[in-house]
Amino acid sequence: MLTELISFAFPAVLLMWRGRHHKYLPRRKSPFNLGKFGWLVNAIVVGWTLFALVVFSLPIARPVTPGSMNYTSVVLAIMMVLSILNWLFYARKNYQGPNVTLFARPVE
Repeated sequence: MLTELISFAFPAVLLMWRGRHHKYLPRRKSPFNLGKFGWLVNAIVVGWTLFALVVFSLPIARPVTPGSMNYTSVVLAIMMVLSILNWLFYARKNYQGPNVTLFARPVE
């Protein structure tokens, strides 16, 4: 569940940081445009994700023993390290990405 929240928070952070500038996103209007409330909704998503990361990583009982420890943070850290290593040693050189046409031109 936390990885899903993190994957939703990444685009929200990028939109809050860069905005919906036409340099990064197509100019076409989306049918789901939130207008001036978009930044607020993205901030709520990021805030909820940070809150959930903390709450869902807490141990289930005190005192913390190996049997009562919540290993969520350990699993997330291992996944992050493996993802970074994958990017550094393989994906950076071999990943092509999707073929996207931002501005379609009529074929003559």
